[in-house]
Amino acid sequence: MQDDLVVSGSNDLTIKIWSASTGECIQTLSGHSELVRALSLDPVSGRLVSGSYDRTVKLWDLWTGRLVREFKKNHTGRIFDVKFDVARIIRYVRCVD
Repeated sequence: MQDDLVVSGSNDLTIKIWSASTGECIQTLSGHSELVRALSLDPVSGRLVSGSYDRTVKLWDLWTGRLVREFKKNHTGRIFDVKFDVARIIRYVRCVD
């Protein structure tokens, strides 16, 4: 299934996950409040990053359909592109004395 996925974002504020071989809509993700403009998929981890005109970036888990993390209040304009790159994700650990 990992190599068989197509993702689409829409003016209807949703993200659709499709089977490329059957054309069937497997899942619909909701959470953006404006047009979903940008998507980037990592089929190995099952993570999807979405960017929207609502000025947010969201990280989704495709296998559960859940929103993992939301990045908001950082962009003052609409988001037109996102890129998912697992090799460049940095984990932030805060040490408290």
